[in-house]
Amino acid sequence: MVYCIFSLGKIDKKIIWPFLFAIMQVALIFINKLFPSDKVNQLIDSFPIAIGNMLVLIIPFLFKTNDKIIKKDEICTKKNIKYQAIHWAINALFSLSVALASLGGASVVVSVHSSLLVTREVVEIIILIIITMIIFKTKYYIHHIICLVIFCSLCIGIDLLLDNYKAEFSEQVPLKIIFNVIVLISEITRYCYHKYMMNNLYYHYWSVAFSYGLFLSISDIFILISVYIFGDKNDPKNYLYGYFQFIKNTEFKYIFPRIIS
Repeated sequence: MVYCIFSLGKIDKKIIWPFLFAIMQVALIFINKLFPSDKVNQLIDSFPIAIGNMLVLIIPFLFKTNDKIIKKDEICTKKNIKYQAIHWAINALFSLSVALASLGGASVVVSVHSSLLVTREVVEIIILIIITMIIFKTKYYIHHIICLVIFCSLCIGIDLLLDNYKAEFSEQVPLKIIFNVIVLISEITRYCYHKYMMNNLYYHYWSVAFSYGLFLSISDIFILISVYIFGDKNDPKNYLYGYFQFIKNTEFKYIFPRIIS
């Protein structure tokens, strides 16, 4: 019998979902590059993201699950309000940290992962390991450590080879770097709380996604109202000036495909 140091073992069919998700994320990065920076607006992008999350609610209809889609008698309970409030607070922290990290930036923050620095993903994975060890008591074994070391080495090597550290940090002030770290921590905390809601509190994934989409929708509506109250389309120094320029100059042929993507 021939032995090999590496073995795939039994592969769960569910692994296809994160694989497809990764492929979609790579595709979206390439799609984003097709749109000029002046044809992109973070607020406009947020609306279809919110709708997309809320549309996850149709999944149980498509697969005809026996579970109730939303238990109406449990919506207004103290327990549900408590956990949803925590969920929305974490989402608010994440949104605020992204907004603060984007202040003073030369371009619109399309994604928190739209960065030259590959090492950013290393930092995120390490934060994920720490948080899951604390919250879920997750145990990591030697093969996890080996994979992590290989992944970290490759990422750091890529950034050194392409001189990404200089390109990423040359124009960033220390405060903005701190905000970027807070973005990573709040993003991982958000994902872990989603897992906690599903694994420990027995929320369905479509309920969690719908709640997040509803949060985004309400936030975007308030922000849009604030834009028209506090924004000045005639003052280039106004932080909200870019939104009015986007609405004025961007053609439908850019907006519609981006909303769909």
